[in-house]
Amino acid sequence: RHSQTVVLCDAATCRSRTWCRTEQVAHFCREGIASMYKTTGTEHFEQLDDAWMEEAIYVFRGEMTCCRLQHPGGADCDRLSLVPTLMGLYFDLYKTAAAGTVPDARA
Repeated sequence: RHSQTVVLCDAATCRSRTWCRTEQVAHFCREGIASMYKTTGTEHFEQLDDAWMEEAIYVFRGEMTCCRLQHPGGADCDRLSLVPTLMGLYFDLYKTAAAGTVPDARA
């Protein structure tokens, strides 16, 4: 369960949450998918497949607690705080591509 919202945390919710997607995309851009796993039990892991990342790359389509709670007190949406982070990630990926050193997604 999530420490703040007490909502169930499993592979499906991890796949749907914006902050989780951000972390997954950042790792994918730097290291590829070969080192990415999900837990399917206490001591069992499965490598992520392409379909997982094909959904995760749509970071801003993910679910956010602030939106679910309808931005209490008129608070800004957390999506705004992700813009500089994702712009930095994009810049880093652009630089890596320009240098010809983008990791092989399956390596």
